[in-house]
Amino acid sequence: MKLKRILLLVGIFALLMTVAFSIFTVLSMSEDQFREQMVQSIGNTEGRDTHLAVGKNILDGDFDYVLNNNESLQDIVLSHDATVINFFASWCVPCQREMPELGELHEEVEGTDVAIIAVNIDDKISDRDDFLAEHDVQFPVFEFHDETLGGDQYKVQLIPTTFFVSGDGEIVRAYIGEVHVDLLNNYISYVKETY
Repeated sequence: MKLKRILLLVGIFALLMTVAFSIFTVLSMSEDQFREQMVQSIGNTEGRDTHLAVGKNILDGDFDYVLNNNESLQDIVLSHDATVINFFASWCVPCQREMPELGELHEEVEGTDVAIIAVNIDDKISDRDDFLAEHDVQFPVFEFHDETLGGDQYKVQLIPTTFFVSGDGEIVRAYIGEVHVDLLNNYISYVKETY
């Protein structure tokens, strides 16, 4: 009976030491080292970004201006090292949750070599405009000139979908699902370091 208790206590102690060592390792890693590890992980895995648009060029698309800019989507992409292009709709619940994160990132990167753009799809104009006003969207918003053709060209079938685009317009990675600032920053770092 005593032997079982001793073995149990030794096992618990070993488990606690392993957890403590893991926590120490993570906490002692600098932010740059952590970001570098995340960027390397993105490069080594396909995961959720095995999207059919990866490798296509966004400059081939035909987009119409909606809000917050008088430049074309193509001009914005060409004047930045990395561009985040988020496809959204007002009725999409994950889009509603991620829009503040995109706005926060836009404030952080405004005036740098990174741009944030949104493309509205599958929406009524009044619903889109109410959504943009409600979320106080300050970054450029576009829509496909021909939504059926554009959706087919870039295989945007699920939203939210976010493209991470290089300075020459190549869609380097795509992420289907709700994004957050850390994920966005990691993918942006991957694009900037790779292209």
